[in-house]
Amino acid sequence: MSAPVIQVHKGIGVLPLIGTVDEIRATLIMEKSLEQSSTYQLDHFVVDLSGVPVMDTFAAQNIFQIIHALSLLGVNVTISGVSPSIAQTVVQLGIEFGDIPTYSSLHMALESIHR
Repeated sequence: MSAPVIQVHKGIGVLPLIGTVDEIRATLIMEKSLEQSSTYQLDHFVVDLSGVPVMDTFAAQNIFQIIHALSLLGVNVTISGVSPSIAQTVVQLGIEFGDIPTYSSLHMALESIHR
């Protein structure tokens, strides 16, 4: 699985994640997210979890590392595609999304950015 960052509008990119996030893929996702955010000069970056069937502690930790690295570049990050099963797992694992805007769909996330 690759880690394509899609520029959907000037300054707005989406990373659609599909499948599981293992160690090798997490490294690739981090590299591509930072590289493409810089290349596209993104202000907003949406991590879309719609295609992620299971969220474990490893995947959540890596997503937070990506968010932190992007914020150091001045990019605002939003999470979309939070399914009921991912929400339940995240709560059971005690993972805090804190101040990161989260939405159940990519459509809702993109609408919030355009407001």
